[in-house]
Amino acid sequence: MFQGSFKGEAFWSPIFSAETNLVFDIHNYYFQGRAACPSNVTELIYIDTVNSAGDGKFPTFVGERSVQTEIANTLSSRAKTLQTGLVAWKKYTRGSAYWTTKFNGNDTVDGEGTQADYWNYETFIDLGYTKSTSEAVSC
Repeated sequence: MFQGSFKGEAFWSPIFSAETNLVFDIHNYYFQGRAACPSNVTELIYIDTVNSAGDGKFPTFVGERSVQTEIANTLSSRAKTLQTGLVAWKKYTRGSAYWTTKFNGNDTVDGEGTQADYWNYETFIDLGYTKSTSEAVSC
């Protein structure tokens, strides 16, 4: 598995022959530098998903992500954001991994809550967000 220093699959794929045993590990973030907010994050996830799939020469996997947005986080938006990523990356890539299972930090975020409310996957399991993808935007 190869994490390409945030240059993406399109940059690295031409360098390797198709016979190389390789999976590209892609990281997608919405909490900095993209003006992501609850009203546009699902669209950004979809754009990232299509781009993450790459040229098809190698499988891709989203090896790190979270649901915190840069602007105006709301606790009520977490389920939709999480579930959209689960659906999208399962459909277009080899899946995804949330960046952390347990996070207890109390740094503030723009909007409601603290980072722990957006980075702790155990919370999403406890709230039932992982049992259904009914909140997800279809891609």
